[in-house]
Amino acid sequence: CDDVGEIYIDGVKIFTQSIYTNTTSLINGGKTYPLNKMSTVEVRLREDGGDAKLALNFIDTPFVYDGSVAPQSGSSITVNKSTVLTNDLEVCTCIIAAGKTLTIAADKTLTVNENIVVNGDGKLIIKNNGSLVQTNDNAIYTGAVNSFNMERISTPMADFDYTYWSSAVADKKLNVLSPNTLADKYMSFSGTNWIIENGNTIMKPGKGYIIRVPKPGTGYPNGKDYWNTSTYSQTVNFIGIPNNGIIKGES
Repeated sequence: CDDVGEIYIDGVKIFTQSIYTNTTSLINGGKTYPLNKMSTVEVRLREDGGDAKLALNFIDTPFVYDGSVAPQSGSSITVNKSTVLTNDLEVCTCIIAAGKTLTIAADKTLTVNENIVVNGDGKLIIKNNGSLVQTNDNAIYTGAVNSFNMERISTPMADFDYTYWSSAVADKKLNVLSPNTLADKYMSFSGTNWIIENGNTIMKPGKGYIIRVPKPGTGYPNGKDYWNTSTYSQTVNFIGIPNNGIIKGES
């Protein structure tokens, strides 16, 4: 700083450097100040005889979130303990430690304004009707391809019924989403006609597909999606890197 510098957060002065110094120092001994996207940081300088200058470095100090105490809205969080999100939460960034799981409960929303990082074998799981929102179109999700799992359960279907799906993640194949659907019962709409999609088709972001319910009965292959009741609510899991940004739909 040269010569006098003052720093204000939301109009409140938090620091004064009264003489020239080129020594690196933490403001107020390293005290943390919570900021969010609405915060205003103001720097005031006084120069007595040369070029006024001040170097200011922002150090992110994530709130350690374990589900018991909610962080200030817009704070960064780090999850060091497997936790279930039982209330809506908005944060700046979200970091999940290796080996830990953050689960978004049904009907709850985690809003992340910037990036998401899931380290190692950590997990981000969204239960049926739960939601993840990244408000920055350019925000990045960093994690293993199996670190994200969004569960969805269809409304009850009878035999021959279809459910409409669009993928929440990149590189999701139709026959991975519903492996026991008959091979010619994956479809999409093109122009004025329904067309049969190969089960190995990778679902395009923003494009809708219809998938017929697996046939009922316990003898169906692949070991899952057996049902012998009047209707069947199918659980599907979107596992992969979540889509983000502006995605134009297809008719």
